[in-house]
Amino acid sequence: MGKYDIQLFVNPQAEYREYGDGEREILNQEAFAEAKEEISSWPGYEPTPLIELQGLAEESGVGGMWCKYEGTRFGIGSFKPTGPTYAMLGVLKKEVTKVIGGEVSTADLVEGKYAEITRDMVMAAATSGNHGRAMAWGAEARWAEATVPTGPSRQVRRRGSTRRRTRARRMRARRTRTP
Repeated sequence: MGKYDIQLFVNPQAEYREYGDGEREILNQEAFAEAKEEISSWPGYEPTPLIELQGLAEESGVGGMWCKYEGTRFGIGSFKPTGPTYAMLGVLKKEVTKVIGGEVSTADLVEGKYAEITRDMVMAAATSGNHGRAMAWGAEARWAEATVPTGPSRQVRRRGSTRRRTRARRMRARRTRTP
């Protein structure tokens, strides 16, 4: 493998600022620990496998190289199975807490303890790709419905998600996509 020409393009309109208190309130060591504890408690959880790329490492002149391979986690074929599901769980827990006035655990949701409440909740994603797959899997496992408005893949439909393709929703999804 030879040298690469690398070009860096900096967005002249980007606003750069310090990582302040507002950011620390959301992303901090305590939040990371909570997420890790939650995700590692899910049925079927296994640490992300690392695949050693010895040949590529030798060819690149480095001592070692590994690939973090998410594709097999939880059997959903998505490279990001945890993020959408973790976020969705937060929403489900908050909504059920509003109804019952008490704490809700992931185990309660998985066991269907509040299925009569969550069954009427719809989680939506503007993608049928990896994010949509992960969300459909999470909704299926947590007794909610997932709606993927932009033509879900077979894997998403297999998990019971519905397809909602109204013109207004398609346009809304297009407007919210990051360029």
